[in-house]
Amino acid sequence: MSTKSSNKLMDGHSDAYMLEPEESQVITKERLKAILPKGSTASVGPKILELINSMGDSTGLPQNLLEEQFLGNLHIMNKMKGIGTLDIINATKFCNLKRNYSNRRAWSIVFPKQYNRLVENDQKIDNHVSMYNGRKLVQMIDEEMLIPVHLQYIPNFHSAISELTKIGVYANSGEDSNGKAIVVTPMVRVQALKELAVLTKPPVQSKIDITVSQGKEAEESQRNMNEQLSKIAAHLEQSVASGKSVEEIQAIDIDIITSGSD
Repeated sequence: MSTKSSNKLMDGHSDAYMLEPEESQVITKERLKAILPKGSTASVGPKILELINSMGDSTGLPQNLLEEQFLGNLHIMNKMKGIGTLDIINATKFCNLKRNYSNRRAWSIVFPKQYNRLVENDQKIDNHVSMYNGRKLVQMIDEEMLIPVHLQYIPNFHSAISELTKIGVYANSGEDSNGKAIVVTPMVRVQALKELAVLTKPPVQSKIDITVSQGKEAEESQRNMNEQLSKIAAHLEQSVASGKSVEEIQAIDIDIITSGSD
């Protein structure tokens, strides 16, 4: 499929939009061997290379995009035992097709022989689709394909900042890109400035590290006080043991002397 047709297919699904690389990865046997995880015994024969280089034709999706993602998914071999290049190829195609079609349709494109056999034998298909979609390999690739919302809408964020700036800063005193005067009410301008201030506020460090260190005099005073309190406790304990009354014990007059006192 041509690049033009591939782009048209992707454009029909804005929620599945992914930037297509301009150039092919030129995946050769030598390059694939160099990229495979160290110690991997995965197959890199002519059949595998043929499958890699025909991913676009077999799915109707951009070949350059699938090549890039295939190479980016090879590292999963280090995390999952028993995974080979064919598994990565099929899962890469399936996960990308799901962004444009139903899971069942995506599975039928990746595994046409199995799909046709099930149809001919009038067997259930959805359970096969569900089992494959639930594989750990597929789930890992799905997770890596997720694009954070704040990254998806960066262009919209910049546009919003630009519009708020026009309203809050240049309103009633300038013109827009078409030469038309920007006129808004004072309240609208105030709201725009408030929102602009929030969106462009520099990040603030929420954690404040404070180190408190006592001076020598404070430390000495605290030490003396602790010693005095220990003496008072010992004296009271001794008074109680000797049978003195509560009134006599409460009448004890002991001064706590801190360092630096006259």
